[in-house]
Amino acid sequence: MRAEIPTQGQMSLKGLSWDEDSVEWPQRVAMVSEGLDVPLPMSVKAFYKKVSQYYPLWDEARFQEILRDLRFDDSKTFSSLSRGQKVQITLAAALASQPQLILLDEVTAVLDAHARHVLLRALREFTHRGGTVILATNIASEVHQFADHVAVLQDGQIAIHAAAEELSSVYCKLRQVPGGLPIPDRILDHPRTTPLTRNSDGSVSFLLEWEILKTLLAEGPPDAILDRRGVSIEDVFLYFTAHPEGVSELTTQDSQRGAA
Repeated sequence: MRAEIPTQGQMSLKGLSWDEDSVEWPQRVAMVSEGLDVPLPMSVKAFYKKVSQYYPLWDEARFQEILRDLRFDDSKTFSSLSRGQKVQITLAAALASQPQLILLDEVTAVLDAHARHVLLRALREFTHRGGTVILATNIASEVHQFADHVAVLQDGQIAIHAAAEELSSVYCKLRQVPGGLPIPDRILDHPRTTPLTRNSDGSVSFLLEWEILKTLLAEGPPDAILDRRGVSIEDVFLYFTAHPEGVSELTTQDSQRGAA
C-alpha cells in the first residue's frame, strides 16, 4: 500500500498518517485494481495460503465462501487467469483480510454479470459491518443502488461531494411528456439544462440545478413537469459529462456543504 510517495496533499485514516512508516497500513487498507498481477509459478490456493499468514484478521471461512459463490477454481496459476478472474480473487482476498477501507480502481468493468453480483453483494455486507469502500468508476449505473456518497472529479478537482440522498436537493429532474404540459423554452434553452434520456413512454428527462431553475421560474416548476423518479448518481455523472467547461459556483457551494 505504501509503494508510492505522494507528490502533494496529506492523507490519514483514523489518526494514522500516510507519512508514518507503520505496518498498520496494510492491515487497515486494501486496494484492488484490474492491473494487479502475481507473476509467480504457484497456484492461487498456494499463494493465498502464504499471504494469509501476514494478516492477523484473515477470515479463511469468508474467503472460501466467496470463492464458492464465484465458482472459482483456485488450483489455477495467476498467469492462466483472465483479467476478470484476477479481480475476482484479489477482491475476495481483500475482503478476507478484514480491512477498514477497501479502494477499488475501475474493477467492475472487467467482471461478468455473475461475479459482479456476488462481489457487489459481498461489498455491501462489508459496509454494513462498518467497513468503507471507495470505488473509482465510469459506470455510475452499477453503483447508484448502494452508494451512499458520490464525488465527481473534474480536471483533477472534486466538483461535487454529497450524500447520494441529497442529490435531489441540489438538482431538479424534469420530464417532458408528449402531449403534456410543455417545459418552458427559457428552461430548455438554458445552456446548463441537460437532456438525460428518452424514456419508454416517449417522454424525455432533463436535469438542471435547483438554484438556476429558481432564477428562471420564481414560483417553482409545476408538478406536471417534474420527474418523480428522483435524481440518480448516473444522472449527475451525465450532467457533468455534458459540461466539461466546469460547474457553476452555485453547484460548487452546494457540494461543499454536502462534504462538510
